[in-house]
Amino acid sequence: MSGFSGSPILKGTPAVMNPVTNASVTTQAHGLPQTPNFYSAYLTCLTAEQGWSVGDRVAFGGANDSPNITGIRFGFDATNTTITPYSAAAIRMVNKSTRATADITLGNWSLTVIPMIV
Repeated sequence: MSGFSGSPILKGTPAVMNPVTNASVTTQAHGLPQTPNFYSAYLTCLTAEQGWSVGDRVAFGGANDSPNITGIRFGFDATNTTITPYSAAAIRMVNKSTRATADITLGNWSLTVIPMIV
């Protein structure tokens, strides 16, 4: 696979928060030779909710920045990926079937962040 400039994409070790919780921070050594400059993140359904089935994956950008919703931030340094939820983290999800939105139950989902160098 090649990156945007024709160079290979280097994937680091994924950081996984399983289940998602607002009670802790997850830190994982990424194993890359420098600080990542790109990432991929997704939520995986652990308990069926809002039309999503166990094992379904939903792309996740990291933060919900509206006055009524708080979320999760990802950070990267030379050695680690860190998943940091706000203390009152909530994630709003679109129902797979009805397209209505509601906050998910955090414990029903895991979060995977894959650091990369492109």
